[in-house]
This record gives sequence, structure tokens and C-alpha cells, in this order.
Amino acid sequence: MITLALGILSARAQTSTVADFESLVLGADTFYETHTSLAWNTNNATFRYFWDATYSLWDAGFAYTNKNNTTNHTYTNLYGAVTGKGYNNSNNYVTASQGYAGQKMNVKLAAPQETVSGFYVTNTTYGYYTMLNGGGPGREFGDTLYTHSGLLPGNFPDWFRLSIYGYKNGVKKADTVAFYLADYRFADNNQDYIVNSWKWVDCTSLGSVDSISMQLYSSDIGQYGINNPTYFCIDNFTTLQPSTVGIAKNSDELAASVYPNPFNASLNIVMAPGSTAMISVLDITGKIVHHEDLAEQKATVNLGHLQAGIYFLEMTSGNQKTTRKIIKH
Repeated sequence: MITLALGILSARAQTSTVADFESLVLGADTFYETHTSLAWNTNNATFRYFWDATYSLWDAGFAYTNKNNTTNHTYTNLYGAVTGKGYNNSNNYVTASQGYAGQKMNVKLAAPQETVSGFYVTNTTYGYYTMLNGGGPGREFGDTLYTHSGLLPGNFPDWFRLSIYGYKNGVKKADTVAFYLADYRFADNNQDYIVNSWKWVDCTSLGSVDSISMQLYSSDIGQYGINNPTYFCIDNFTTLQPSTVGIAKNSDELAASVYPNPFNASLNIVMAPGSTAMISVLDITGKIVHHEDLAEQKATVNLGHLQAGIYFLEMTSGNQKTTRKIIKH
């Protein structure tokens, strides 16, 4: 898990840009395909795409799609998300392929020196069921057969990880964001999981970047590399403009403590003695999703109705105001 130092943002959430891929035109039950390796664009980024002319197939990169097949668990269903739909039941989303050579899942931001706020991810149907049940060269995750590990069946510590790297002026940054699409390393096997719903990946720790690249790693390695399918899906690719990066310092800043952050269902807000405030919670598009008045110095705000993701908490008291980025698990 990546722990972030969350500060006071210098601008409202409306300055974020979300690519939800819904405006990309597709026929029913299909996907993006071009035999010239032509990259494609959204309102905030360019997504690379690679076609292998020798074998006449999609090699690597990103393809937007509306495929919704969750019953075909084989390699003939490369594009379908295990959820059957995009995030929040949307039609379009993106499937990513690492390909055979690797280092091809690259995204260039439309405006340089922005921050990638993050995006939602899940497994493909093909990838999920291969890890769950085994298939082809891929081993059933947790299975100890042929591992020579000496562990009891079901106890092999398998994992499948997405790593995200940031680049600025062509130079790779030191920080890395890691997200496990499957993790069987827990002492308690009941905690083992393979992701089968949309999960938010926070990338703000990468800071200001020109582009990002993604790379997949796995415990299931064979002679030719990773055995389990090297595909995953993304949705709601979100960037923040430079004005939203950094910490605001001004004399009208409202002093308040907000915890825990990240949170599960509720936030605790503690202000100066005698203070009252009006609060608004905004999603990453700037839409107000919760509003209430706090009549006490200490208050608990119930946000259990919100979906997991990034939000912005605005608090106003007289001429004092502050905005905090909050994350709901």
C-alpha cells in the first residue's frame, strides 16, 4: 500500500480532467484495432498501441473496448473485463497488454508537467480465471504442483503486480506505484485475493510528470517469462493540472484535523474551540456528492454512501477556508 502525505490543495477539484473513454466511438461488442500501431488520444493523454504485422495480432499497449463477455475464460477473450462493464457500470473502458517485449504500456500526458491523479483497474476475464483455475502455461494461484517448494497445496505465495513509473523530461523518476492484481502471500489463506472489481490506484506520489509507463510482474514465471496472461483493464484515467499540485499557505486557511485518511465509512473533523463550518465533498469531476453544516468543534461525517476513490473535502468558516484531498477505501 502506498502511503501519501495529503496536504491542502491550492485549487478546487474542477481542475482535474477525467478520461472515461465514453466519447470514443465503437460498434457494439468490439474494440479498437489498427494494423499500423497508431496511438489514440483522449482529452488528457495519448495511449500507445502496437500491432505485430508478422503474426497479424495485437502485440501490446492499450485498446479501448466495450466487450462484456465474462463467460469465455480463454485466450479468445482478450479484451473483456471480469466485471463485464467499465467503472460504475459504464460501457467503454480500456484493456492493456504487456506483450512479449515489455516496456510498451506507455501513456503520454496531453499537457506536460501534470500529475496523474490515478485510475481504476481490474483484471480481464481471461486473466482472472487463469489465475483462479489455471490454464495454458498459467498455474492456478496458490497451487504448489511443480513448484518444488515443499509447501502444502494451496499455500504457494503467488502474486501479480502492476507497477507504474513516472517520467519527467525523459528521465525516469525514483518513485514507483505498485498495485497487486492478485496476492496470495497472506499467512491466512482466507485473505488471498484476485481482483474482480474496479479498484482505484492512486498515482499522485509520482508527482509532476510528462508520461507514465506500466509494467506487470508475477510470481508465476516460466522459460519465456510470465505464465499467467499479462492483461488488465483501466477506466477513468484522471490527471491534475499544475495549479492543483502543491500545498496552499495563506492567512485565511481554516485550521482543522481530518482523520483517518484514507477512510472506510466516516471522517472525524476537529476544529479550533468554538468553531463551526460548512463542508462539501466533491468527486474528481468537481460534482458535490455530500454537503452538511458542522455545528460542533468535533464532528463525525458519515460518507459510507460514497464509492471508493479520491474526493476533495472543502471546509468554510467565515472568511476561512481549506480544501483537503481524501481517499475512501
